[in-house]
Amino acid sequence: MDELIRRTGTGIDIKTVRNEAKNAIPANDQSRLYLGLNVHGKKRADLARKHDPNARLETHEFPLLWNALVHNAAKVVDYLSGEKPYSAYRSYAMSHNDERAERLRSIDNLKELLPQWLGFRTNSFGESPLTAAALSGKVETLKILFAKHKDLMKAALHDMYVLDDELSLERLTILLLNCRYKSANLNVLQVAVRANKDVDTELLDFLLTKNISPLETDTNG
Repeated sequence: MDELIRRTGTGIDIKTVRNEAKNAIPANDQSRLYLGLNVHGKKRADLARKHDPNARLETHEFPLLWNALVHNAAKVVDYLSGEKPYSAYRSYAMSHNDERAERLRSIDNLKELLPQWLGFRTNSFGESPLTAAALSGKVETLKILFAKHKDLMKAALHDMYVLDDELSLERLTILLLNCRYKSANLNVLQVAVRANKDVDTELLDFLLTKNISPLETDTNG
């Protein structure tokens, strides 16, 4: 993975870099429609649509970390949790001249932004590394996350995943979750159970030790 990043710069969504980096096109540039507007710290794609109801929203790649978690790629998760990715992306930026490399070179706070772009954050729908790990049905990567990113995981534990067909925007969870309802609010335990016919009991036991109640019901009862 390290050598792949150094050679190709893969793993971060260039559209996210454009929108969130300091050198991104200003938000008041009327030639661009952003994925959403921040309202109380959350992205609201519906407000972006009001400026152009017929416009197609820009879709983003699923974060590299989330893909690794869904596929239970423990070694990749462990790698992304360390300092090596920053060095690898800096190496790519200094040795290439494409848009990705130029943008990465110009970012003063790349070390702070990179973990977020890799997937170490929660989005406005309640998707996070925690829900991605739950989707795998395995406990191994979840243990890595709690060992190396305890504060982020504790903060995400009691977030509710918002399931809404009208707001799916090709989200990772809705593509992999076996849902019977068009809308629901789910905790991470419910996400794990619904996504996996044979969910690892170790995963459920681990979540229960984090005070996730098995008695909670979703918004459909």
